[in-house]
Amino acid sequence: PGPSVSSFVSNPNFVASGNASTLTWNLDPSYTSVTISGGVGDVTGLTNGSGQGSIVVNPTETTTYTITATNAEGSNLRKVTVFVGFDPTAIRINEFLARPGDDDEVDEDGNAQDWIELYNPGASGIGLGDYYLTDSASNLTKWEIPAVLLPAGGYLRIFASGLDRKGSISTMHTNFSLSGNGEYLALTKDLPGGGVEIISQFNPEFPSQIEGVSYGYSLDGSKLGFLANPTPRSGNGVPFDGFVGDTNFS
Repeated sequence: PGPSVSSFVSNPNFVASGNASTLTWNLDPSYTSVTISGGVGDVTGLTNGSGQGSIVVNPTETTTYTITATNAEGSNLRKVTVFVGFDPTAIRINEFLARPGDDDEVDEDGNAQDWIELYNPGASGIGLGDYYLTDSASNLTKWEIPAVLLPAGGYLRIFASGLDRKGSISTMHTNFSLSGNGEYLALTKDLPGGGVEIISQFNPEFPSQIEGVSYGYSLDGSKLGFLANPTPRSGNGVPFDGFVGDTNFS
């Protein structure tokens, strides 16, 4: 099936724009070529006979790097994301479900809906009265979140159904639904002097989604990917890259 990629990590995971992060990998030494996406290119020459290697990158925006190890039998890949300008202690869109399955959580009408989860990893509660959710980069204030308090360490699940409901904290619905094929998604906030600040976003869009599988961050915010067990209103497990495309045969 091609050479396995046992590890591919970045250090640090969070950097300011243009600052350095080191990508380090360990793969089966039966490789014949090794490449990394994201503007890096061929790193075969940087990989030693034991399958270990590293390179320093200086991303100016959040970038997902994919390493691909190839030999005559096929290829395997692994991904890692370096987050630029991302504060893991700030409120964020932590998880969402864009293709609900039959067994997923239902709304007050008994219907399975798309949903978005917010998480406040900070030490203080946050009032959400001047925050918005949107699926349009050209309309950053598309749906205003009601003035509820998200406590320190707290989670808030909001249905993304298009029904536009602002009832109780458990029955809120945005005025848009999520595209299972991938689209822009952001949490934004009014600025005191006017204008809007983007707090958390998937830009230009999140990837195509899998039915019954959510998408989001690991508990410490260091990894982004698919989550086999959706966990609205609680901490996430370890994300993975996807069910399809991790192995390619020649």
